[in-house]
Amino acid sequence: MPEAAGLSGLPVSRILSALLARGGEHGELFFEEVRSLTVLMEDGRIERVVSGTDAGIGVRLLFRGKTYYAYANDRSAESLLALSSDLSRYAEGDGVAAALPAASREVPGPTVVRVPPAARGIGEKVALVREVDRIARGYSPEIRQVRVTSSESLRTIEVAAHPGVFAREEQTYCVLAVQAVAGDDGVAPTGNGRRESYRHKPSPRMTNTLILPGSTPPEAILSEADRGLLVVKMGGGQVNTVTGDFMFEVAEGYRIEGGKRGEPVRGSTITGNGPEVLSMIDRVGSDLGFGIGTCGKDGLGVPVGDAQPTLSIGPPFITVG
Repeated sequence: MPEAAGLSGLPVSRILSALLARGGEHGELFFEEVRSLTVLMEDGRIERVVSGTDAGIGVRLLFRGKTYYAYANDRSAESLLALSSDLSRYAEGDGVAAALPAASREVPGPTVVRVPPAARGIGEKVALVREVDRIARGYSPEIRQVRVTSSESLRTIEVAAHPGVFAREEQTYCVLAVQAVAGDDGVAPTGNGRRESYRHKPSPRMTNTLILPGSTPPEAILSEADRGLLVVKMGGGQVNTVTGDFMFEVAEGYRIEGGKRGEPVRGSTITGNGPEVLSMIDRVGSDLGFGIGTCGKDGLGVPVGDAQPTLSIGPPFITVG
């Protein structure tokens, strides 16, 4: 059987019933398709024009507080029925008949897309990148390097879940970014030209990042916080280098209640905007902790160090999820 364009072309109730054949509090199918296009211009040349499509379906089962998950790129009904039946073995009990609306509900996005990116040809997008490159180079005679990137993606998601959820949404993302490097003859180099190895040319990279300690004891910072999250160790995450928005996992964190460290928190993430968060710091501790990591850029990594004291992020705070 050919692959379906989404969940709407599949026997969704039958697949979910197979997933819940031995019980479960929640069963879910999550379809995602991402169509993307990137145009990159560097040093006055079109270096890359890449397009592609990535699609698949995730299957999730909740049983007695535990989550069981699997996914597949094969979106045929036979494949998903087999995957759901395999996953159902983790449950123990009576089967549950999936309850779903007859059709998926279209969820409107937060913004109106007046001109879909796919309505413009690749030639127009290449011309736009060339024009941005020309404008950037004409801004100042000191401009030495210009890198222009045009990226777009259309993300289609569809969710069918027991009990009673069947929804579909399209999300359009567009980014036009330009990076310019200016040079002034006679200025001493900063030492930020780094390379991963002899196989790669150097490029401007971060080295060591440090926030100097202040004068407030960390115990005082904690005692002044009535409620909050004490982040002891950060996990992985990502940063949008154009907007400064970030998302990081909390590898070790604790609730703050009444100015004291409370119970540990698992599976949390923090999101915010880097420049905005820096402006929210209202207390700087007298301690100092060091860490070692890797700076990633253009698929290449170099070792870096960082250090900071205990910090208190004041209002309007960051988002913890």
